[in-house]
Amino acid sequence: MTQYRELIADSRFILRIILNFMIISATSGIMLVAQDYKARIISSVPHDSKFINYGPCFLNDTLQIKFFIKNEGAKSLLMTEGIPTIYLGLSPNDATLNQFTLFRRFTPLPKTYLPDESDTLRINFLAGDTLVSRTGWHEALLGLSLVPSDNPGSGPISKIDTFFLRVKKTPYFVAAYDDVISFDSVYINPNIKLERKWRVKNVWNEDQPIINLEKRLITQPVTNSEFFVDDIPSGIDIYPDSTIIVNVAYHPLNRGRDSMFLKLNYYPLRSIFPDSIDFAWAALRGIGVEQDLRITNSDFNWNIDTIDLGNVNVSDSLIFNVQIKNFGNMPFGLIDQSILNWSDNNVNNNFKILSKFQRSGNHLALDATDSLRIVFKPQGQGIYLARLKFESDIFNRNISGVQPDKRYVYYYIKANVISPSIVTNFKEVDFGNIVVNSSCLSQRDTTITVYNAGNTDLIISNIHFNPDYPNNYFYVNESQFIVPPSGSKQITVSFYGLSGDFDSFESVMIFETNQTGNRKYYEILLKAKSVPPISAYLSIPAGLKSKPGTNIEVPLILQGVDKTPVQLARHFKTSIVYNRTLIEFVGTRTIGTALEGAFNRGDLFENPLNNELYLDFSSPSNNYFMNKDTLLVLKFKTYLGNSPATEISIVEPKFSDGVCEDIFTLNTSNGSYYTDSVCGVELKALPQSNGKFEFIVIQESIDSDYKLLFQLPYETNVELIIFDTFGNKISDIVNSRFGSGIYEYRADISFMKTGTYFAVLRTPAYQSIKPVVIVR
Repeated sequence: MTQYRELIADSRFILRIILNFMIISATSGIMLVAQDYKARIISSVPHDSKFINYGPCFLNDTLQIKFFIKNEGAKSLLMTEGIPTIYLGLSPNDATLNQFTLFRRFTPLPKTYLPDESDTLRINFLAGDTLVSRTGWHEALLGLSLVPSDNPGSGPISKIDTFFLRVKKTPYFVAAYDDVISFDSVYINPNIKLERKWRVKNVWNEDQPIINLEKRLITQPVTNSEFFVDDIPSGIDIYPDSTIIVNVAYHPLNRGRDSMFLKLNYYPLRSIFPDSIDFAWAALRGIGVEQDLRITNSDFNWNIDTIDLGNVNVSDSLIFNVQIKNFGNMPFGLIDQSILNWSDNNVNNNFKILSKFQRSGNHLALDATDSLRIVFKPQGQGIYLARLKFESDIFNRNISGVQPDKRYVYYYIKANVISPSIVTNFKEVDFGNIVVNSSCLSQRDTTITVYNAGNTDLIISNIHFNPDYPNNYFYVNESQFIVPPSGSKQITVSFYGLSGDFDSFESVMIFETNQTGNRKYYEILLKAKSVPPISAYLSIPAGLKSKPGTNIEVPLILQGVDKTPVQLARHFKTSIVYNRTLIEFVGTRTIGTALEGAFNRGDLFENPLNNELYLDFSSPSNNYFMNKDTLLVLKFKTYLGNSPATEISIVEPKFSDGVCEDIFTLNTSNGSYYTDSVCGVELKALPQSNGKFEFIVIQESIDSDYKLLFQLPYETNVELIIFDTFGNKISDIVNSRFGSGIYEYRADISFMKTGTYFAVLRTPAYQSIKPVVIVR
């Protein structure tokens, strides 16, 4: 004993012993491997740590500790007394320095293990009475290894784990393996069922009758128990050397410490002392923990987890601070921090952390605060949403029942980035060729719509021109105004030509806005030409001939001296006179002509009373006619009429550029048609009717469907179609045969975008085109 005490007096000796037995074990046993040397050492008592609890041992009794050893190699192994193969002595956890003295090796050594041989190493715990040592827990340190029997001086075949052997010396007949069952730190509302087993053993040699199991809460209301303990039926006995196991569970609902006292009452030596009652006891302890970080201060509006930066100008670079406090009951450890998009886990590049919250690996203590600094640089207007993400180290700590979502702590940042945004319906306006003469005005006007596509007021502080006065011929009716978000404003831009000053003019109209940076100025290019009246020649071919009953096409040709004059016009109207008993108007063809894309401004129809056809065409969107010689093509059906030929005459033709109603000096040449008579053919002219053709388009409100009404004087085939400005068919409403009468249809505009469209009514004898304007 004296020798042992001299050795253990030096704590460095104990540390050397522990280092000599390095850890390689699993929970159920230890495998020793070195070439042909292989062994397994297994404890007879299951354990999940280095501490092996052998439970209670009655006074003056003996408890035997067993380790099973098997040589699984090809060569013999040896276990000798003392280091390096076995150490049984002082545990570093023993403050009294004498607990290990009750542990004795029972198996004699040295011992040789032949290949495939097994044996049991026995260690006895000799409890003794209270004069030998105090009651309570006793602990010893055990280290085990084996050496080659043919070369014992070479050292162990492998270092193994060290064990802490624990035995509870007790004067009670029934005693618990553990005085305290600790659940340590458990996250509130854990996602798993945390269970422990309370084991109670009969260490006496007679049955011990159980009275009951008492449960007493200590640190929480009885009505709100967070411990769950299985009941034990009364009237049962614990047999000698047997164990009763009671399942206990802990489910914290809130933060803080919780405890419960368990007391198993029994009758000790009932046959001798029938009224005597004794008990085995244990304390249940647990701590409910929770992370709880909250924002406690910021440069902007904030609440527990959200920072609202409010309205931010699009050009601003905003830096703000956020202070966060630990309101939880556990230190908060940080692994990483980042700012992500609101809806996914991608990094939000509009926000950047300038000064981080805590350094990685550090812990924020309870009730402590720390802050971080963030810069916000928006890329454009709109609502910005982001998430500040903290990754906690909670899964790397000894905390049970942590829900997966507690790994991350999120804070939310939002901002409304404001900016006006000017948009116009034109980026370039060409007033075209403006005829300047005594009968036409030299001024031309156009309307430009200014839209505000931003989310704050658009302020136009000035509109000027480059070049400016006196070299500018363009003017605007107002140069300062405000457009609200999603609103619009129309302004009138004018060109003033000078009589006799024929030239090309160009200027840039510049809007000064309250937009920031290089978007402050917005430009529209303006163009115009002042030209003298142009001589033009409008003609219909002479000598057209066909057999009665066939269809013919009659082109209208417009020619000039050195250019195609039609490209200077936006509007054309005239009357065509002919003998209706020989030819009947069917329709027009504009595809491939100067009037391609143009629409009829009024009623295009054949008047049976005076054998006259009225034409009235305008180019859409303020454009000029196409640069082609053929103005348009008239389609006629031919009959065997009351004469062999008819002149096709042009009456009062007019070309307009939208301001001047007569921009050409016109010479006209009429055409003619001859019947190539066929004997025996009897064809009648189109039947007459007292009624008339009529086509009306009505829209009751700006967002309602269009109402299409038409009247027919007799039964005929009818097509009712809607085209866009490029001649593309948008909707085919009617294509059928109708009797005389009045009909009404509706055009669905819900799928049509803002713009100008054309509703066309067609019959073999009549065609009318009406504009349909959609505004969203």
